[in-house]
Amino acid sequence: MEKDVLELKINKIVDLSKEEEQVTIINEDIVKESLDIANKIVHSLPECFLSLSALNLLHAAIKRNEFKDSLYYGMINACVSRLVSRLISLDMSSVSLSINTKEKSAYIKIYGLQFKFNDVSIGDDVTGFINKGKNTIVEWEGVNLENIAGELYLLAQELNTDK
Repeated sequence: MEKDVLELKINKIVDLSKEEEQVTIINEDIVKESLDIANKIVHSLPECFLSLSALNLLHAAIKRNEFKDSLYYGMINACVSRLVSRLISLDMSSVSLSINTKEKSAYIKIYGLQFKFNDVSIGDDVTGFINKGKNTIVEWEGVNLENIAGELYLLAQELNTDK
């Protein structure tokens, strides 16, 4: 997908997040797919975006009654922590990673979108990332990506089929 087309699609989806009546697309099939994707190792920028979108979708889904018994924060946060470790090892220049140790939060920016995840494990790799001076504390940009989780996930799927 061309960069300008991707940017346009992302901007349209972000505009949806500003609408009060916006209810994101989440169903059982997408949740199952997201669980599978969240457990895969990423190798590329599109795969990273797909994994982040899947994790974001799982965070949105767990707040819905129909998924409260099948999803657990500990399971999702473990996947987030593995992804953070992988991003540290890949050192992708197109992905910005920031760890706030006080909040135990990770801020991951990709394609102009800032994903925020709480309760990230601060292991040796994360500590090494911070100690090497690669970590810069950032503020949350204020776009609630959970409100558009389904739409972002579908876009990420589209991007991964375009490879």
